[in-house]
Order: sequence, then C-alpha cells, then structure tokens
Amino acid sequence: MADSEGTLILRDYLPQYLNTGEALEAFLAQIEKDLQFELNSTLPREVFQQTKKCLEQRAMAGEIMPLLYRVDIDESIATDLLKKDDWEGLTGAVLRRIAKKLSFRFSTGDQK
Repeated sequence: MADSEGTLILRDYLPQYLNTGEALEAFLAQIEKDLQFELNSTLPREVFQQTKKCLEQRAMAGEIMPLLYRVDIDESIATDLLKKDDWEGLTGAVLRRIAKKLSFRFSTGDQK
C-alpha cells in the first residue's frame, strides 16, 4: 500500500499481527539482506525511495533479473513492470514479497 504520494507505508505490507517494532525491524533487515544494500533511514518514504533507487541501479548494471529471482518475484510480473518502466510497482512487488516471506517466518516461529 502507499500513501497519497505513492510512497511506502511499511506497516501496510505486514499483516496486522506483525505490526510491531520487532517485525518492522526484521522487515528492514530482510530488505537489506535480500537486496544486498544498506538502508540509510528507517523512515517509510526513505525506505521506499532507497529500495526503488537500488532496483534502478541494479537494472542499469544489468543485475536486476538475478536480484528479482533471489527475492522470488514472478518472472512474468517482473518483465511486465520492467517493460512499463514501473519502478514504483516493481518496488511495491519486491517489498510485498519480502513481507510475505517475513510473515511466514513469524507465523512458524522461525524469527531468525
């Protein structure tokens, strides 16, 4: 989900039962791990923008598809969004997928 400016509201990506400080911290750590970059902020708009910039830079370097494969983004969705140059849509898809993985981890009690 996004606010009126199209930027990320982190809590909207996590199920209600995961709207805790611990889960948000884990979400941010998972973004860094999966995308292999360091966030410079924990502010939602900044996290979204930094993630988007990371994806754009990886695309320019020819590294986007392996990255999206690692995050487990469906290839047809990724290809469609990339053809449209829809970086906000791709960023949202990546963050939703990371949140889904995190949600599964928390639901099984594996919070490592």
